[in-house]
Amino acid sequence: MPDNWQGGVPDIGEWWTGDASSPIVHLMNLQDEVERQPIRNVIGRIMGYESPEKIVYAGNHRDAWCFGAVDPGSGTAVMLEVVRVFGELVRRGWRPRRTIVFASWDAEEYNLIGSTEHVEEGIDVLRQHAVAYLNVDSAVSGKQFRASGNPVFEKALTDTLGRVMMPEGNETALAHWTKAGSKLEGLGAGSDYVAFQGEIIHSGVGNPDQPRQILQAQPPSILPLPAPKQAIPTTPAKNPSPGSNPSSIHPTTTKPPWPRYGPC
Repeated sequence: MPDNWQGGVPDIGEWWTGDASSPIVHLMNLQDEVERQPIRNVIGRIMGYESPEKIVYAGNHRDAWCFGAVDPGSGTAVMLEVVRVFGELVRRGWRPRRTIVFASWDAEEYNLIGSTEHVEEGIDVLRQHAVAYLNVDSAVSGKQFRASGNPVFEKALTDTLGRVMMPEGNETALAHWTKAGSKLEGLGAGSDYVAFQGEIIHSGVGNPDQPRQILQAQPPSILPLPAPKQAIPTTPAKNPSPGSNPSSIHPTTTKPPWPRYGPC
């Protein structure tokens, strides 16, 4: 509390509620957890067919302080449905141009440990090959859509909102957003995108001419990262046919340098 806030209300020596017969409650915040336990990030990957060395991340944590219905349950439900849809597309023969990594982070509530350890472990690879990070945390809460980030993303955001209908009423999400007087806000530092933002975007490593831009939406956030200096050579791009083996669709002449996945 700032010093100039103290004593702002004159002639008040102490604060209390109730009356003289009310019970006295002493509140203490004890950080007495000393046991160390392993945490685990769950990682899934769909290899890209044209630029497999370029990585697009979509992630959310799965630990919660209490029941976690909104944070992170709603985001986890959304991400799992996206994973299901992408899995069905893969079974039908579709492949993304770039590699997509789905990440279920552990220990987010304990200072973003899972995602931070992952980024720190693979920092050199991510600085060279990461393209974007989409964060889905508290995806569903109330009726008002919120977004924050670099103003360069405003057109992309409004174009997308214009294609989505609100679950209630006959209007688009863009009309609802505009009617509420919403605007693109500044980005905070409260979820798993922080490590990608801080260690990669603001590291000064990568192409100095590539703009570094951030968008945080609820749902989700998008963090485009510097393009790689040198792409790993691949065979000529070709869209795979249905039923093709994902591992042999578009083999690279050099194995993509992925971070090691496993317990942190």
